[in-house]
Amino acid sequence: MNCKTALLAQFHAMVILLFIGLCPAQASSLERILLSGGLDKSDLGILIEDEERIIFSLNSQRPMIPASLTKIITAAAAFELLKPQYQFKTKLFTDGLREGNTLKGSLYLKGGGDPSFTAEKLPELVRVLQNQNISRIERNLVIDNFRFQDPVFVNAEKIKKWIGAWDPHGYPLFVNLDPPQRYAPIPEGRIRSVITPKKNRDFVVYWNMNQPDLWTGHKFASLLRQAGIEVRGKVERGKTPNQARPVAQLASPIVAIISQMMKASSNY
Repeated sequence: MNCKTALLAQFHAMVILLFIGLCPAQASSLERILLSGGLDKSDLGILIEDEERIIFSLNSQRPMIPASLTKIITAAAAFELLKPQYQFKTKLFTDGLREGNTLKGSLYLKGGGDPSFTAEKLPELVRVLQNQNISRIERNLVIDNFRFQDPVFVNAEKIKKWIGAWDPHGYPLFVNLDPPQRYAPIPEGRIRSVITPKKNRDFVVYWNMNQPDLWTGHKFASLLRQAGIEVRGKVERGKTPNQARPVAQLASPIVAIISQMMKASSNY
């Protein structure tokens, strides 16, 4: 049995104990079970208790970085604040009237913060337009991503104050300025490196997507063209007018998103 398999087996054993209820004798052997696979005791922090007593404690007061276990708190907070019936909605609006198969205005794609929204969902919006027999968008395809915005700074001094207020210890990070200025958050930050792949080995190249909203817009426009729907205008950012009328929407229940997050260990 390799180390990974052993750790998984021990974890399953621990879960079983937790579900059947630990008695003192079982609790006394839990530490031995956990450490039998070579785990470092200092890497563990466990507290098991009921209404009456602490059943088992190992480094329970030691501060640790929770890593991916943070998703448990994220899920609890989401259910507490947004409620289990909440749905993330991505909506499609237009500010133009319809004449025949043409929308005499712009089409607005308004994001709602759906963490599960990917390019694979865009064809669903395309099909809605196809089902309505729309074949031409007379004006622009506008991406409304203003519900959530990153901090915008116009000079380096404001960034220094923001970083200092957020992390006085200077946690390394990348900062992009527009317009560009010479500025480094800390003397030694993260280093972006290029790894040369070995012969006959697969490798993945990741590109930094600086403008995901516009990328989504151009992808949507491409799918519309493939479906025979012409966009006469351009792809741009903008806010949805108050008078715009809804055309379609995609809804993602929070319970489905949290289920995926917890089961597939999706840290995003």
